[in-house]
Formats: sequence, C-alpha cells, structure tokens
Amino acid sequence: MKTLAPLRRTLDWYPDDVWWWILACQWRRLAQEEPFVQRAVEAGDDVGAALIAARLARDCMRLALLIAREYAPYSKWLGTAFSRLAHPDGLDVHIAAVVNEDDATSRERNLGRAYQCLARRFNDLDPGLHLGTGLRPFHDRPAQVLGADRFADAAMAMVNNPLLAGLPAIGAVDQWVDSTDVLASPEHCAQLGQHYSALAGRV
Repeated sequence: MKTLAPLRRTLDWYPDDVWWWILACQWRRLAQEEPFVQRAVEAGDDVGAALIAARLARDCMRLALLIAREYAPYSKWLGTAFSRLAHPDGLDVHIAAVVNEDDATSRERNLGRAYQCLARRFNDLDPGLHLGTGLRPFHDRPAQVLGADRFADAAMAMVNNPLLAGLPAIGAVDQWVDSTDVLASPEHCAQLGQHYSALAGRV
C-alpha cells in the first residue's frame, strides 16, 4: 500500500497544463455545435434537433465534471457521477430539461442556461477569468449561443506547455473516441499516444 499511495496521488488528477488543455478542448466541442439545435429545427428536422441537444447535454455534463476535477466515467455511470456534483446553480435541472422536454424552444432555452452555469463555474476557476456569460445571437441566425470558443481560448491561454499548446484541440482519448473496446483497453489507449506524437511532429 505504501508503494501504491504515491502513484495514486499522481493519478488523482491531471497535471494543470493537461487539465486546462482538456478543458479548452471540451469547450471547443460545445462551440462547434452550439447553433445546431436551432438550425436543425429550421430545417424541419425535429429528431435531429433532439439528438444534437442530447449530445450537447452530454458534453455539458462532461465539462461540469472536468471543472469539478472529477474524471468522467463511461456512459453507464456518467449521469450518476454528474448527479453527485453540487448544483446550487440548477445546472442539473437545466440538463434534465434538455433531454426530457419535447418542445424545441424549451430545449434550446435550457441549453443556454446550462452553458451560462458552466461559464460561471469556469470563471470561478481562476481570479483572472472574467468572461461574459450572456447569450448572444449566432451571427445573423436566430440561434442563441454562449460563444464557447471564447472559453476554449481562455482555457488554452492557461496552458504553459508549448507541446500541448501546439496540438490541435482534439482532447484526451475519451473526448474523440467513444468505442468501449478502445477505452476499456489500456493497451489500445496507449497505442493512440502515437497519434499525439505524430500531431506534435515527433514521429
């Protein structure tokens, strides 16, 4: 046990640079699809809008865990892990509404409120973070978005490691791979390290 204790402390959470980089990548995931719920509704694709909303809700839950310095488990336990976080701002209520409401307007409204909760939690991570948390139109479209790219950029600015800062914002393995056969295999995950090395120009 004495031998394992230092290792457990090392693996308890990511090093700060890695954490900020993963936070940046998770914000980028939200930024890439923020307006898509409303755009799908515009196209008459209600099923597609619901699927996108659920996907964004999942990404919000994972972001909440990252902000709280908690590892996100695989899908079976993701909701349980999220429910164990403190949600005095009502984030859990907004996420539940996103996946339970049939009305597209309500889904979009609750997604926006969820983004704002996460934005405030993110700002609380460091005294130097003062990003605006208000929603805004997506260019000339009616979609209301947070502008999550701003938060991705702010998180990336906290990364001091030049190797990490120079990588594309693909994130940790579990941010771009969702195959159980990969994520449940330490050997397969380790092999994906070659991909990061290639992106960094080291192979």
